[in-house]
Amino acid sequence: MNFVNEDAILIEVLLNEQRKAGKHWVAFDETIPRLSKDDLTCFSSVYDVKQYCFENSIGKERYTFCTIDKMQGAVEVAMKKIFRHHK
Repeated sequence: MNFVNEDAILIEVLLNEQRKAGKHWVAFDETIPRLSKDDLTCFSSVYDVKQYCFENSIGKERYTFCTIDKMQGAVEVAMKKIFRHHK
């Protein structure tokens, strides 16, 4: 997963807020080359996230999902790359 550099911290904040609100899953369009926080939608149940992905995967859009923990791990890796690049 790639992220819009400026949004990496905002995504981290969003995911923390969503987890505190009881959500565990995050859906996104896997065809978007660089995700921003507006590209993510969080859910509390696996049923809801699967239904959302199914209903929104039309045309060239391909929605998928993962746990908030997995997404946060990907964001952390991306942020390390950003900071390493700016040194």
